[in-house]
Amino acid sequence: MKSKYISINECACNESMVKLDCEHEINKEHLIDYAIGLFLEKKAYRYSCFCQVCNKIEKLKRLPLYCGCVWVDFGKVLPSTNYTKCNSNKPLTPIDFSLINDYMSLKFVFKELSDHLKGENKFIDKSNNIIRNEEIEDIVWTIKNTTVITKLNLSYHYHGDKDGKLIGEALRTNNSLTLLNFNYNLLRGDSIKKICNSLRNNTKLTVLELSSNNIDFEGGTIIGRMLKFNTTLEQLNLSYNLISDQGVHEIGKALKVNRILKKLNLCKNEITSISTLCEALKVNKTLIHLRLDQNFIRGEDIGKAMMVNKGLVQLYLNGCKIDNEGAKIIGRALKVNVTLKDLDLGHNLIEAKGFISICEAAKVNRILTKLKLNYSKIGNEEKELLKSVRENFPKTTIHFC
Repeated sequence: MKSKYISINECACNESMVKLDCEHEINKEHLIDYAIGLFLEKKAYRYSCFCQVCNKIEKLKRLPLYCGCVWVDFGKVLPSTNYTKCNSNKPLTPIDFSLINDYMSLKFVFKELSDHLKGENKFIDKSNNIIRNEEIEDIVWTIKNTTVITKLNLSYHYHGDKDGKLIGEALRTNNSLTLLNFNYNLLRGDSIKKICNSLRNNTKLTVLELSSNNIDFEGGTIIGRMLKFNTTLEQLNLSYNLISDQGVHEIGKALKVNRILKKLNLCKNEITSISTLCEALKVNKTLIHLRLDQNFIRGEDIGKAMMVNKGLVQLYLNGCKIDNEGAKIIGRALKVNVTLKDLDLGHNLIEAKGFISICEAAKVNRILTKLKLNYSKIGNEEKELLKSVRENFPKTTIHFC
């Protein structure tokens, strides 16, 4: 039976094999395992061979690593006599391998690095999976010490504060993660504080998903304060939490000065007052997408804000118990607003008079393309008006049932 390894003389003619100066020949498929084995032996005379192996891994050779007591430059084959002892004050960049001493963790990191450096953006998706403690620790270590992971999905795990704190701590030094999905977990004040403190100075994360975490007004306040300092976060999902009026008040204050956030979801958060948020909407031109569904808010407040707002493109107010008076003010706003394209007013308390105000505004507005008025309580006269608007202004799609 022919060996899977071939002779040294044949090695140069076979692209599946690589030759090392230390008289070894290795199948390319086994390079990573072999490199890890050499590293774990912790013997100085093995490091030159280790260095050569890693040098053969495509593009990995340009990455300097700290290996226990020495710095290894993968771009060179270094004899053991030339190793430089590490100064304790020297920054461990970009990766510190000295903390890894078990085979599986090191193998995980090597494989992630190898794939990433071939040009693949890595997305760890652990949603709906059972994650063991050691897996979380591996993921956190990778986030803290490498630039491998760009997107991380840990939704539907109900991890609680412990893992939230670990992720928050990792974000302090991470410079690659752009998306973090922590939906449907049990994050509380301490973990939210850790995450937000890290995000004050984080310059990479653009999408943060924190839906369904029982975040209360204290958490909302912490998030609001973070938004005053963060300069990269563009999408924030806080739906199905317990942020309430006090939390949204701080978020509103932040939006007066924040010029980065584009999408904000505050659906179902026991909010009854949005006066501060509405004041922010009068001056904020960056926020283009806002969800306030299933909160008990005044249509008058949001209507007055939309009269002068020049940023929002999508506004969702489904199930907010907006009555006729609120609908009238929103109708007036639609006559002068020049940016809003998508408005959802379904499942509210809008009856004939409020419905007429909205439809009359739709005749004048030339920007609105989608309008939802589902489950409004109207009679035959209002239905005829709706039919007329649909026929004469086909550019606006009006949903009603």
